[in-house]
Amino acid sequence: MDDAIFIEHAVAVLSDKHRNSVRWCYVFQHNPLAVCKIIAVSKDESARLVKDGRQMLINRDRLLAK
Repeated sequence: MDDAIFIEHAVAVLSDKHRNSVRWCYVFQHNPLAVCKIIAVSKDESARLVKDGRQMLINRDRLLAK
């Protein structure tokens, strides 16, 4: 499976706010305040959502590797 497709499938199962924050950070990569407005969170909260979303993906990968 193509790596991009694998990652997208993993990101797609995150909650809406985590998914949108992670996609914005890694795919769109511009104006973080725009995503904050879209998902109705502060800039600090958006950064936490990205950090938590990444950790969820790491944890999911570890579970699938077992």
